[in-house]
Amino acid sequence: MHSDSQPVKSISDSSTNNSQSSNSAAILDLAIIGAGVAGLTFANTIKNTGKILAVFEKARGTGGRMSSKRVAYGSDSFMPFDLGCVSLCAQSKAFQQQLSDWQQEGVVTPWWKEEISAGVDRLHYVATPRNSALTRHLSKHVDCHFSTRINAINKFEDIWQLLDENGSIVAQAKQVVLAAPPAQTYDLLAQAQAQPLRELLSKVEVAPQWVMGIEVDGLPLELPELSRPNSTIIGSISQETLKPGRGNTEAPEKYILQVQATAEWTNENLDMSKDEVSALLTEELSNYLKEQYSHQIKVLCNYSHRWLYSYVTKGIETENNYVWDESGLALIGDYINNTGHKSGIEAAWLSGKQLAAWLTK
Repeated sequence: MHSDSQPVKSISDSSTNNSQSSNSAAILDLAIIGAGVAGLTFANTIKNTGKILAVFEKARGTGGRMSSKRVAYGSDSFMPFDLGCVSLCAQSKAFQQQLSDWQQEGVVTPWWKEEISAGVDRLHYVATPRNSALTRHLSKHVDCHFSTRINAINKFEDIWQLLDENGSIVAQAKQVVLAAPPAQTYDLLAQAQAQPLRELLSKVEVAPQWVMGIEVDGLPLELPELSRPNSTIIGSISQETLKPGRGNTEAPEKYILQVQATAEWTNENLDMSKDEVSALLTEELSNYLKEQYSHQIKVLCNYSHRWLYSYVTKGIETENNYVWDESGLALIGDYINNTGHKSGIEAAWLSGKQLAAWLTK
């Protein structure tokens, strides 16, 4: 048990994205762990209610699976690409309205239409200039503390303490909203009085995924914006250069692709090095383009990233898109009420939105 007399590290010592720093002695109304879509949507929805809140993120910036990457190669060349989510599309009227609102704000732009049934199209959007621009937009007016890893949470009297790896208190809050991946959230609750939540989280299954960005000199004109090859290795190929705002005007013959590996292949090669994965995915991509389009690619750069928690295969089914515990803890994320009807970014957004609406009733 950690006491009030422990040293308290001011949360204003952490990297923050706005000018308002938090008083180290202040007790937050709400602490949000995780600066992905779920956590930032919740924070944005509830920030004007007068509650004192802050978001804590272990990474250097926002994003989660909306992250983007800029890889340097050669003397002065760079390969920018969306590292996780390829695009955004809506299955609910609420999220479609949100996408329209973001479009009016200049945050997202329509990309391409996917035919989901005869005569029925689904519009895909992307954030500009990169998908990471969406979470940066959501974090603009929220007190965010980056490079701040919370290793555990513990309740002392009626207050939740957020602890670092040394057991020092980073922040204190009346309520904590956990918006990190389920496995990480499970670990955070090791010291907490929250066994029912841990039991729920232990049943969640999230699949890993290898993702590669690759820049090539030339591509077949017939290659669509997004293709899903009949391959046991490659799950999808996205033309990053064709996304709005991504074109390379200085070298228009250079194209950037995002290649996502299949879940099965990822699981079989989970511990392989990034370079080995890049070599194998590049070989499969080259064979596919040669067989399908009689095109030989010339590789300029490639880079692979392993997502340990990429997409939900088994979620928590509840009446709502969030879980609330009377101890003052909440779970939000795309893994809650994941019945297959809504998934990914839309599910994360709905989760954060609905918890905020419930808490402000």
